[in-house]
Amino acid sequence: MQQIINSFFALIGHYSLLAYIVIFAVAFLESFAFIGLLIPGTVFAASVGILAAHGVLEIYFVIIAGSLGAILADLASFYLARLYGEKLILKKICLKYQPYVDQGYRFFENHGGMSVFWGRFIGLIRPVIPFIAGLLKMEPGKFCVYAVFSGILWGVIYFGAGYLFGASWKLVEAWLGRVGLILVALAVLGYLGKQFWKRIKHD
Repeated sequence: MQQIINSFFALIGHYSLLAYIVIFAVAFLESFAFIGLLIPGTVFAASVGILAAHGVLEIYFVIIAGSLGAILADLASFYLARLYGEKLILKKICLKYQPYVDQGYRFFENHGGMSVFWGRFIGLIRPVIPFIAGLLKMEPGKFCVYAVFSGILWGVIYFGAGYLFGASWKLVEAWLGRVGLILVALAVLGYLGKQFWKRIKHD
Protein backbone atom coordinates (compact mmCIF):
# COMPACT_ATOMS: atom_id res chain seq x y z
CA MET A 1 0.00 0.00 0.00
CA GLN A 2 2.83 2.41 0.84
CA GLN A 3 4.30 1.92 -2.63
CA ILE A 4 0.92 2.77 -4.16
CA ILE A 5 0.74 5.95 -2.07
CA ASN A 6 4.25 7.00 -3.14
CA SER A 7 3.43 6.40 -6.81
CA PHE A 8 0.23 8.39 -6.43
CA PHE A 9 2.09 11.36 -4.95
CA ALA A 10 4.61 11.23 -7.80
CA LEU A 11 1.86 11.44 -10.44
CA ILE A 12 -0.55 14.01 -9.04
CA GLY A 13 1.43 17.00 -10.17
CA HIS A 14 0.74 16.04 -13.79
CA TYR A 15 -2.70 14.41 -13.52
CA SER A 16 -4.78 16.31 -10.97
CA LEU A 17 -8.11 14.89 -12.19
CA LEU A 18 -6.75 11.38 -11.81
CA ALA A 19 -5.62 12.33 -8.31
CA TYR A 20 -9.17 13.14 -7.23
CA ILE A 21 -10.40 9.86 -8.72
CA VAL A 22 -7.75 7.98 -6.72
CA ILE A 23 -8.71 9.88 -3.56
CA PHE A 24 -12.32 8.83 -4.11
CA ALA A 25 -11.29 5.21 -4.73
CA VAL A 26 -9.03 4.96 -1.67
CA ALA A 27 -11.68 6.56 0.56
CA PHE A 28 -14.23 4.08 -0.80
CA LEU A 29 -12.04 1.02 -0.25
CA GLU A 30 -10.91 2.28 3.15
CA SER A 31 -14.53 2.32 4.33
CA PHE A 32 -15.87 -0.72 2.46
CA ALA A 33 -16.74 -3.86 4.41
CA PHE A 34 -13.63 -5.76 5.55
CA ILE A 35 -11.43 -4.46 2.71
CA GLY A 36 -10.95 -1.26 4.68
CA LEU A 37 -9.14 -3.19 7.42
CA LEU A 38 -6.20 -3.55 5.02
CA ILE A 39 -5.92 0.10 3.92
CA PRO A 40 -4.21 2.87 5.97
CA GLY A 41 -6.82 5.47 5.12
CA THR A 42 -5.96 7.88 7.94
CA VAL A 43 -2.34 8.18 6.84
CA PHE A 44 -3.41 8.63 3.23
CA ALA A 45 -6.01 11.29 4.05
CA ALA A 46 -3.69 13.37 6.21
CA SER A 47 -0.90 13.10 3.60
CA VAL A 48 -3.23 14.29 0.84
CA GLY A 49 -4.24 17.19 3.07
CA ILE A 50 -0.60 18.15 3.45
CA LEU A 51 -0.21 18.15 -0.34
CA ALA A 52 -3.24 20.42 -0.63
CA ALA A 53 -1.64 22.79 1.88
CA HIS A 54 1.32 23.09 -0.50
CA GLY A 55 -0.94 23.93 -3.44
CA VAL A 56 -0.58 20.62 -5.25
CA LEU A 57 -4.30 19.86 -4.91
CA GLU A 58 -7.43 21.91 -4.24
CA ILE A 59 -8.58 21.17 -0.67
CA TYR A 60 -12.29 21.60 -1.42
CA PHE A 61 -12.17 19.03 -4.24
CA VAL A 62 -10.11 16.71 -2.03
CA ILE A 63 -12.74 16.82 0.72
CA ILE A 64 -15.59 16.31 -1.76
CA ALA A 65 -13.90 13.32 -3.44
CA GLY A 66 -12.90 11.69 -0.14
CA SER A 67 -16.23 12.26 1.59
CA LEU A 68 -18.19 10.98 -1.40
CA GLY A 69 -16.09 7.81 -1.54
CA ALA A 70 -16.56 7.19 2.18
CA ILE A 71 -20.33 7.75 2.06
CA LEU A 72 -20.88 5.51 -0.97
CA ALA A 73 -18.78 2.76 0.64
CA ASP A 74 -20.97 2.85 3.75
CA LEU A 75 -24.12 2.65 1.64
CA ALA A 76 -22.69 -0.22 -0.42
CA SER A 77 -21.66 -2.14 2.72
CA PHE A 78 -25.04 -1.53 4.34
CA TYR A 79 -27.11 -2.77 1.41
CA LEU A 80 -24.73 -5.65 0.72
CA ALA A 81 -25.32 -6.91 4.25
CA ARG A 82 -29.03 -6.08 4.20
CA LEU A 83 -29.59 -8.11 1.03
CA TYR A 84 -26.98 -10.87 1.28
CA GLY A 85 -25.54 -10.61 4.80
CA GLU A 86 -26.81 -13.90 6.16
CA LYS A 87 -25.04 -15.76 3.35
CA LEU A 88 -21.88 -13.64 3.46
CA ILE A 89 -21.38 -13.85 7.22
CA LEU A 90 -20.43 -17.51 6.87
CA LYS A 91 -17.92 -16.86 4.09
CA LYS A 92 -14.22 -17.21 4.68
CA ILE A 93 -13.45 -13.47 4.61
CA CYS A 94 -16.01 -12.78 7.35
CA LEU A 95 -14.76 -15.64 9.49
CA LYS A 96 -11.21 -14.38 9.07
CA TYR A 97 -12.13 -11.04 10.64
CA GLN A 98 -14.58 -12.42 13.20
CA PRO A 99 -12.97 -10.52 16.14
CA TYR A 100 -13.68 -7.22 14.37
CA VAL A 101 -17.22 -8.34 13.62
CA ASP A 102 -17.76 -9.19 17.29
CA GLN A 103 -16.29 -5.85 18.33
CA GLY A 104 -18.59 -4.11 15.88
CA TYR A 105 -21.64 -5.94 17.25
CA ARG A 106 -20.77 -4.85 20.80
CA PHE A 107 -20.21 -1.29 19.68
CA PHE A 108 -23.55 -1.27 17.85
CA GLU A 109 -25.36 -2.68 20.87
CA ASN A 110 -23.89 0.02 23.12
CA HIS A 111 -24.46 2.99 20.82
CA GLY A 112 -27.38 2.02 18.60
CA GLY A 113 -27.83 4.17 15.50
CA MET A 114 -25.14 6.58 16.64
CA SER A 115 -22.62 3.77 16.20
CA VAL A 116 -22.74 4.51 12.46
CA PHE A 117 -21.60 8.05 13.21
CA TRP A 118 -18.98 7.33 15.88
CA GLY A 119 -17.72 4.18 14.17
CA ARG A 120 -16.56 6.34 11.27
CA PHE A 121 -13.77 7.70 13.48
CA ILE A 122 -12.55 4.37 14.91
CA GLY A 123 -10.22 2.73 12.40
CA LEU A 124 -10.60 -0.96 13.26
CA ILE A 125 -14.41 -0.98 13.15
CA ARG A 126 -14.98 1.72 10.50
CA PRO A 127 -15.33 -0.83 7.66
CA VAL A 128 -17.45 -3.18 9.81
CA ILE A 129 -20.17 -1.02 11.39
CA PRO A 130 -22.16 -0.27 8.18
CA PHE A 131 -22.12 -3.98 7.36
CA ILE A 132 -23.44 -4.84 10.83
CA ALA A 133 -26.09 -2.12 10.56
CA GLY A 134 -27.28 -3.83 7.38
CA LEU A 135 -27.25 -7.26 9.02
CA LEU A 136 -29.38 -5.95 11.88
CA LYS A 137 -31.82 -4.35 9.40
CA MET A 138 -31.33 -0.79 10.63
CA GLU A 139 -33.88 1.60 9.11
CA PRO A 140 -32.32 2.78 5.80
CA GLY A 141 -33.30 6.44 6.11
CA LYS A 142 -31.78 6.71 9.58
CA PHE A 143 -28.62 4.94 8.41
CA CYS A 144 -28.24 7.29 5.44
CA VAL A 145 -28.47 10.38 7.66
CA TYR A 146 -25.70 9.12 9.96
CA ALA A 147 -23.57 7.87 7.05
CA VAL A 148 -23.77 11.12 5.08
CA PHE A 149 -23.14 13.40 8.04
CA SER A 150 -20.24 11.34 9.42
CA GLY A 151 -18.73 10.90 5.95
CA ILE A 152 -18.65 14.65 5.34
CA LEU A 153 -17.26 15.33 8.80
CA TRP A 154 -14.62 12.61 8.34
CA GLY A 155 -13.48 14.21 5.09
CA VAL A 156 -13.31 17.65 6.65
CA ILE A 157 -11.41 16.46 9.72
CA TYR A 158 -8.86 14.08 8.23
CA PHE A 159 -8.02 15.89 5.01
CA GLY A 160 -8.40 19.24 6.77
CA ALA A 161 -6.04 18.28 9.58
CA GLY A 162 -3.26 17.58 7.11
CA TYR A 163 -4.09 20.83 5.32
CA LEU A 164 -4.02 22.96 8.47
CA PHE A 165 -1.01 21.47 10.19
CA GLY A 166 1.15 20.97 7.11
CA ALA A 167 4.23 18.83 7.61
CA SER A 168 3.87 18.61 11.41
CA TRP A 169 2.89 14.96 11.35
CA LYS A 170 3.12 14.44 15.13
CA LEU A 171 0.73 17.32 15.66
CA VAL A 172 -1.67 15.82 13.12
CA GLU A 173 -1.60 12.47 14.94
CA ALA A 174 -2.21 14.13 18.28
CA TRP A 175 -5.16 16.16 17.04
CA LEU A 176 -6.73 13.19 15.28
CA GLY A 177 -7.12 11.39 18.60
CA ARG A 178 -10.65 10.91 19.89
CA VAL A 179 -10.22 13.59 22.57
CA GLY A 180 -9.47 16.28 20.01
CA LEU A 181 -12.03 15.19 17.43
CA ILE A 182 -14.57 17.96 18.00
CA LEU A 183 -11.89 20.63 18.31
CA VAL A 184 -10.37 19.57 15.00
CA ALA A 185 -13.76 19.67 13.31
CA LEU A 186 -14.47 23.18 14.60
CA ALA A 187 -11.00 24.44 13.67
CA VAL A 188 -11.11 23.02 10.16
CA LEU A 189 -14.69 24.10 9.49
CA GLY A 190 -13.96 27.60 10.76
CA TYR A 191 -10.83 27.97 8.67
CA LEU A 192 -12.37 26.59 5.47
CA GLY A 193 -15.48 28.71 5.96
CA LYS A 194 -13.35 31.81 6.35
CA GLN A 195 -11.36 31.01 3.21
CA PHE A 196 -14.55 30.29 1.29
CA TRP A 197 -16.10 33.64 2.15
CA LYS A 198 -12.85 35.42 1.29
CA ARG A 199 -12.90 33.78 -2.11
CA ILE A 200 -16.53 34.78 -2.71
CA LYS A 201 -15.85 38.40 -1.77
CA HIS A 202 -12.75 38.44 -3.95
CA ASP A 203 -14.69 37.10 -6.96
